[in-house]
Amino acid sequence: MFLFVFFCCFYYIGIIISPMCLFANTIPSLTPFSMYEMNRVHSWGDTLEESFEQAVVAMFGYMTELDKVEEDESKMEEFEVTGKDLPELLFNLLDEFLFRFSAENFLICKRVEIVALKEAKDGCSITVRGYGETFDLAKHPQGTEIKAITYSNMQIHNDKPTHDVYVILDI
Repeated sequence: MFLFVFFCCFYYIGIIISPMCLFANTIPSLTPFSMYEMNRVHSWGDTLEESFEQAVVAMFGYMTELDKVEEDESKMEEFEVTGKDLPELLFNLLDEFLFRFSAENFLICKRVEIVALKEAKDGCSITVRGYGETFDLAKHPQGTEIKAITYSNMQIHNDKPTHDVYVILDI
């Protein structure tokens, strides 16, 4: 329990295991289209946009219990992210939300909406909106701190009907 309180990671034969996975009653509630597997996020949806949206929501689910987060319309943020291809676009999308949580106004999003996804030969872009509220320790239980997004084993299966997305988070 001591290690859980400080959100340390156990290293066993090169595999990072989040202490959050050791305590079933502390795992954040899951969204309908995402799941947690240690420090890996798997999201899916009817469209690629929905899969990307759910990947962002799943990342925030690592940080706190999303059922405690309310959507405050005044805290809605809209921004654009670009990348040279889909993996870079997904990385930049998650990284921008992580930055906005960690360094700016501590926005924790319960819902994410992709307004536009553009794919072209010279790159991709997403216009996205995040709906939530400012993170408050008095209201939101602290989950696992995410240090960074990784490219390690990142997968985007746009050819499947479920548009599966896999991302490993550095915790």
